[in-house]
Amino acid sequence: MRAALRELRQRGQHLSALYPFRNSYYRKLGYGVVEYVHQLAVSAANLPLSDEARRVRRLMLPDRPAVEALYERAAQQGHFALVRTPDWWSRRLWGYPGDWVVYEGKRRGQIEGYLYYEVETSHGPFRLAIALNELVAATPDAHRGLVGHLATLRDQVEEIHYAAPLDHAWASLLRTSQNLRPGAEIGPFLDTGGVASGAMLRITDVKGAIEMLPLAANRRGELVLEVDDPVLPLNSRSWHVKAVDGRLRVAAEPSRRLPRLTAPIDALAQIYAGTLSAARAAETGLVGSSHAAAEIADHWFRARPAFLYQFNAF
Repeated sequence: MRAALRELRQRGQHLSALYPFRNSYYRKLGYGVVEYVHQLAVSAANLPLSDEARRVRRLMLPDRPAVEALYERAAQQGHFALVRTPDWWSRRLWGYPGDWVVYEGKRRGQIEGYLYYEVETSHGPFRLAIALNELVAATPDAHRGLVGHLATLRDQVEEIHYAAPLDHAWASLLRTSQNLRPGAEIGPFLDTGGVASGAMLRITDVKGAIEMLPLAANRRGELVLEVDDPVLPLNSRSWHVKAVDGRLRVAAEPSRRLPRLTAPIDALAQIYAGTLSAARAAETGLVGSSHAAAEIADHWFRARPAFLYQFNAF
């Protein structure tokens, strides 16, 4: 792994991502968890019905290119979505035995959303469960329609299992907080589902990774970023980071005093991905911050939670 990380850096690859067999092993190598999901187990009756469900139908062969294009649009909405090659779709996805359904807009053939699920029948035909593997919607109507379609299955399906993004939207969709596979009850909290960790990210070249990340044009500020990376010592130095015209520029540490953020390389990956607030990390001692450096970094790296979709796994 150390040799692979050095080789990635030499080849100009600024980032490395993977699904770990154990977080602790890869944290020793500088990876930080950037994908957290809600593991939901809810009844179909707990989802809201919608008139838009009438626009949901089974996927047909001519719909496939539109579904692939829709995924690409969805992938561009976050910093860390994964591109799927045509070969990945044909070999990995279209041969799956489950059910694909699409939301068709007002114009015929206008696919605005889709979902894929597998039906679990091991408890018999009258106790069905659904594993919802992927839901993508380009419009609010499409999202309401697809969720409404799942809600219409309430007379047939006992449970729906879904690894939902950690943006809390799915928890807000539920009519009431519910977890059919509950964990320990803690105080006054209602259990809506456990939190699971997914992909991990490693920054192999701090300067290259920071400079490739786009920012909103109105982002401003500068700080000194002090990085600790025992595996790739070339990253272990102090960098001058400044927001300029929608990009971050990285140079040698300046002679004048600036706010300073001190971070181990695994925590920096989480801040970089928008998974971990730099200010919260400073409050809990995961990073060091002086003169509001963490608040400046929060302004730069705030993003929607990373969500890589299950079908992008091995």
